[in-house]
Amino acid sequence: VNRVHNQVAWLESYHDARPIAVLCGQIAHHQLNKHYHFLNEQPDQSTMYEEPPWPEVLAHPRVLQQLWDQCMSGQTARDGLPARKRSIMTASHIELIKPFQGMLCDGSHEHSQLIGGIETRPAQLWTWDTACRVAQGVSKVVSLMKQKGPRQAAVYPVGDDPSAASSGAAPPPAAPAPGRASCCRRCAAG
Repeated sequence: VNRVHNQVAWLESYHDARPIAVLCGQIAHHQLNKHYHFLNEQPDQSTMYEEPPWPEVLAHPRVLQQLWDQCMSGQTARDGLPARKRSIMTASHIELIKPFQGMLCDGSHEHSQLIGGIETRPAQLWTWDTACRVAQGVSKVVSLMKQKGPRQAAVYPVGDDPSAASSGAAPPPAAPAPGRASCCRRCAAG
């Protein structure tokens, strides 16, 4: 929308975002070359995937994409109405996008019109449902990698695993505040 209606703002945003898009593409490319994994979420029709090396990344046989509508994961706008916000998950493993399959809007509700500006800010954050779906996919991939052997599992240190501490990995993030639902077994256990 801004690309057509507010080209100056779009060009400023593009100028700021392009280096990040290129870096993310380089990381995804590196992950593929090392036989590791990545997950990327973008609004549908994002121009990020036009930036090098994304075309090469998208052409890789392990890379998959899944369209989904964020209203189906509880995304809302400032007015409280569901925000459709069609998005695309791009990943290097089917298990990372499986939780988003079948999540195109079913048409059972009215949507807020996300035109731009301050009204779109709440829809820039993932819902807990979306975060849990990402965690579910990552958990499944980690489980599959552990089945392949210790070399593969060591790439994904988690929680209180002693090997995680020796790998120099950052500690796991803090659990959600008490009373908040959590999809993560470790978070739920406190």
